[in-house]
Amino acid sequence: MSEFAKKSNSENTNVTHEALKDLCTNNAVYFKEDNTENGQRLYTAFLAVNDNIEKIWVISARLKAIVSDYDFDENTPANGYRSFLGVIDSAVQYGIQLNRTVCLKRESVLFRKAFFTKEVESCAHLFASLSTCLSIAEIIKDNCPSGELFPNEKMSNEEQLTLLGHMGKVDQYCFYGRCLGFQVR
Repeated sequence: MSEFAKKSNSENTNVTHEALKDLCTNNAVYFKEDNTENGQRLYTAFLAVNDNIEKIWVISARLKAIVSDYDFDENTPANGYRSFLGVIDSAVQYGIQLNRTVCLKRESVLFRKAFFTKEVESCAHLFASLSTCLSIAEIIKDNCPSGELFPNEKMSNEEQLTLLGHMGKVDQYCFYGRCLGFQVR
């Protein structure tokens, strides 16, 4: 991939992450003073998405810097890290779409706050799980020989337990519930 394409891709990612953060902040500010149960749940969920997008942004930037080291070959820019980063990009687009919808409809008399509460909470769970998955990917990367996708067998018992502990924290429900198929929308 050319240096221009790498820089352009990185800039696009920064723009979409910033757009999602701005939309979440806007919605959180809007619902902060809403004292209904659903209003406070929406406020909390928007804050959670915002917190997790920060974590995702930092880790995905580190992975993007080295992702080409794991490609099949120079003519085939493909590997598991690249695929997972694509899923992250799809989740960010999904989050932007949901936040925009809430921004556009929240003032309407027909705004179904209970429905959107469930949608935004599911989105928050999705980002929390993706953040955990990115942490796992980074642990695996740190325990792999250079350019290899699979960890070596020299991981200590403590490292293996840490990895398994992180895997147990992934909430799989969010991938099968309301957010089902977010990566293909």
